Amino acid sequence: MMVEFAESVVDPRANELLCVALEGKGAFRRFKSVLRRVGIEDEWYAFKHKALVNLAKEWCERNGLEYAE
Repeated sequence: MMVEFAESVVDPRANELLCVALEGKGAFRRFKSVLRRVGIEDEWYAFKHKALVNLAKEWCERNGLEYAE
């Protein structure tokens, strides 16, 4: 999910910083640090929320359950 977000960031500098941050040990901490530094934390949380909702909907569909907001 973090890679998908990083790749979707339009700003070239922020995109590069996020992609580099995701390499190796400590990636989550570095990713969060870059989000704060470039001021796109809100965008990350909105992206993450939407992705988690989509995962939940897909899971419900596969398991014959109705998803309710």
